[in-house]
Amino acid sequence: MAVKENQKGLYEATEELFRRSSTREKNKLPQSEHTEKKENVHGRDESRCCRVLYLEKEVSFFPKEDWPEAHALIRIRSERKIWSTGVTSTETRYTSPAQKNQPKNLTRKSAIIGTLKTSYIGV
Repeated sequence: MAVKENQKGLYEATEELFRRSSTREKNKLPQSEHTEKKENVHGRDESRCCRVLYLEKEVSFFPKEDWPEAHALIRIRSERKIWSTGVTSTETRYTSPAQKNQPKNLTRKSAIIGTLKTSYIGV
């Protein structure tokens, strides 16, 4: 499930959660995992970075009641630089593996990160 900018409260809380997870406050926040892939193909440099935050801890500013089935949040940052023009573009997407009737194995951390590496990172 994608977290989109038109979901103001949820989107802003998700951004804030990832921002804080990179600061001194990270030991107060949910556990996270990170994977990254860089490629030089088809006349461009591409970098994709995926970070998963597991919502095992209660986070006061995150509206869990709006997304009760969410057990993890995912941030995918993509950067692409075209060699011929030197133009660099960056995109950040947020999503969650939370779905109704999802397979039980997706609740395990290793299954989530494995799925992400294959689907979003291409590892």
